[in-house]
Amino acid sequence: MVLQTHCHEYATFGSRRPRELLRGLGVRTVTEAEGCCGLAGNFGFEAEHYDTSMAVADRSLRPRLDENPDAVVVADGFSCATQVGHLAGVRAVHLAELLDPGGNP
Repeated sequence: MVLQTHCHEYATFGSRRPRELLRGLGVRTVTEAEGCCGLAGNFGFEAEHYDTSMAVADRSLRPRLDENPDAVVVADGFSCATQVGHLAGVRAVHLAELLDPGGNP
């Protein structure tokens, strides 16, 4: 499993909280993409910021995705999930989806 913690979660809980929740669910291997995903709201959507957005993603998120191409990716933030889709072509899941697998995606 790859975990991209949203910046707001870092500010509120630090990286410890989402990782601990996943381990509490029985996930034994959590590979964390630490830091910003690079999208940052609409920042990465703007043409003049695209290269910066990709450079930030290259610091942690893209390498973790490349190293774990078949992993489930958890990204609670809209920006982070969008960036995961852009970089890896996969749909990131929200932690709530793991807590309620019978819910509607």
